[in-house]
Amino acid sequence: MNTINVQDVFGRMIEISSERWQHVCQQHPELLDLQDEVKGTLVSPDLIKMSLTDKSVRLYYRFYPAILGGKYILVVVKTNKRNFIVTAYVTDYIKAGDELWKRRS
Repeated sequence: MNTINVQDVFGRMIEISSERWQHVCQQHPELLDLQDEVKGTLVSPDLIKMSLTDKSVRLYYRFYPAILGGKYILVVVKTNKRNFIVTAYVTDYIKAGDELWKRRS
């Protein structure tokens, strides 16, 4: 994977570098074959929250029923002059934080 840019739900370009993707997959090997789902979480999230510990970090969530019996993919994005993925992982709950955006039902 080379560095790619994905346009998020707000129209921001989010960078996914090959180095960062390699780091994500080393820490969370369950994502190795879920690159499209990670991108899909940025493009079409269910929910976006602001991190409690860093106001420039956004938490993108999307629920995938086929992943491990139904789990969220969480993509953590640092937003500043350069918007980039910090990490991503599979989770079964949504963290605390200010809700910034939610998909309309």
